[in-house]
Amino acid sequence: MNRHKPALPYAAASMAALLFALPSSAEAGAYISATTSSGPNSYRSNEINGNADLFSSPLSINAFGLKSSASNAADITQSGFGLDWKTSKLATLGLKHNKVDNGNLDISGNALNLALSLNSLWTSDLLTRVDLKAASSDYKFSGLPAKVKNDTITQTASSFGLTQDITDWLGINGAHDQYSYDRDPRALAAYLMLNAPRKFINHSSNLLSFPDSTNRFGLTWRPLEAVTIDISSSRTRTLFDQQLNTKLLGIDYQVTDHLNVYAALSKSTTTAVATKRDYNLVTSTGATVTLVPAGTTLMPATDETYTEFSLGWTF
Repeated sequence: MNRHKPALPYAAASMAALLFALPSSAEAGAYISATTSSGPNSYRSNEINGNADLFSSPLSINAFGLKSSASNAADITQSGFGLDWKTSKLATLGLKHNKVDNGNLDISGNALNLALSLNSLWTSDLLTRVDLKAASSDYKFSGLPAKVKNDTITQTASSFGLTQDITDWLGINGAHDQYSYDRDPRALAAYLMLNAPRKFINHSSNLLSFPDSTNRFGLTWRPLEAVTIDISSSRTRTLFDQQLNTKLLGIDYQVTDHLNVYAALSKSTTTAVATKRDYNLVTSTGATVTLVPAGTTLMPATDETYTEFSLGWTF
């Protein structure tokens, strides 16, 4: 039985606060978008995303809500909200809260972001930005055997990113994320992967795959004033030595001063996951329980293609 906790009402409250801020923030700037994605196994994802400046102040708020489903996986919901403070031309500080749930795993976390626009130091119009991030997320497991005590595992993450405009119409970006855990989560994760298979898709991918590290690289090209093309590639290595690879091609078209449309095609491949040893847990009575024996195939290799379409409106 899927004991799914609805995250979208949580996101709706955040979005309502955002929409309330839009009329008073119109002069300062506000943006909202709706995105739909599709893929194999009847995969569907719908997301709403928005941000708004607050009363022409250096503060801005942002919020999003997402729900995805597939015929061979539990539904995934994700939501979050954040507050950004532009302290100066050089620095922007952000605080974000995020929730993810797929029925057997509930993740709640907070992140602190610092963006440094270094080009302001030498008054260049070509962006040079460094992005630093520190995050902590609590993983709460459910759906485990009754004799195994439910547990909470804390993940910490750090990230370093760099964005550099080469010309007015060409830019590059890259980032590295590193993850650690307060205790080894592989026994619990292996059991859930075997008994509640999930898709590693969209916003939920890194959190639900128990990552060890992620590297990303992207190129942005603006061949026309109203057209922006994004090409990106990412690779995640998980605690099970699984490789998650994604390549994306996206095109954004600014139809009017207010309306933009975005379309993307992504290729996602994953290597198979098999246990190399027994994964055991000690119960509250002190007994050792083998959750997943050695040699068990947790997930097969995949090679899939996804599409994404988005409409955005600038106020």
